[in-house]
Amino acid sequence: MNRGSYLILNNERLADGVFEIVLEAPEIAARAVPGQFVNLYLPGGAMLLPRPLGIADVSPPRTVTLVYAVVGAGTERLSQLPAGRRICAMGPLGNGFLAKIRFTRLLLIGGGMGAAPLRFAARRFREPVHSELYIEAFLGFAAEPWGLASFGAACDHVHVASDTQGAAAFHGTVVDLLEKRGRFCSSPGAGGTLALACGPMPMLKAAAAWCEARGIPLRVSLEARMGCGYGACASCTCETTAAQRKKICTDGPCFDAEEILW
Repeated sequence: MNRGSYLILNNERLADGVFEIVLEAPEIAARAVPGQFVNLYLPGGAMLLPRPLGIADVSPPRTVTLVYAVVGAGTERLSQLPAGRRICAMGPLGNGFLAKIRFTRLLLIGGGMGAAPLRFAARRFREPVHSELYIEAFLGFAAEPWGLASFGAACDHVHVASDTQGAAAFHGTVVDLLEKRGRFCSSPGAGGTLALACGPMPMLKAAAAWCEARGIPLRVSLEARMGCGYGACASCTCETTAAQRKKICTDGPCFDAEEILW
């Protein structure tokens, strides 16, 4: 992992309370894989703990894109930093989405800010080496959807749900949307489907049950409050089927869904 001071190229609003920040961070861009995250340290040292943000995209060889919601004093201050300012960042951190199975169909399930890391996954898997891959995204938002153009460029189909009436074509949760429109089924060997999911824990639990009922292998990215982000403080742990707690920051944040005790 690298820690350094990086130039902010852009920091703009995507939707109400949702911002996208782009950093010129070549050391991070060169090594990042979908599912990893970056620690941002706010200027001035007023807030000691970093803000861990999932990597929403990388444009080699220089830039890293992060998406965040303004939920408190720290992210409020982050949203006010202008382009041209520098910010301290560490990354890439954690383990990514990559799975040890062959697949020809990729199912992306995102809830809220959990859509951001899936954007990176969609674009990376859409690269020429995976040109025959079919990608379908199911994205759920509390209110106004954001980032849909990026998903549309990388996915074969994008389905959108919102908890707010009228904000999207489908009113309800992303798992409700899966139940209504999900056409995926598993098949053995190279012709199978892999699902990736990121979002709040209740959504991930429901998505895990949906995938298990259909025999679809699922990799989940867990969200958690973190102290250090690199395994020293052990403040972000989860219960697993291995009868031991694992650190989300270093053992994860991406796990096979069957590893997690929901």
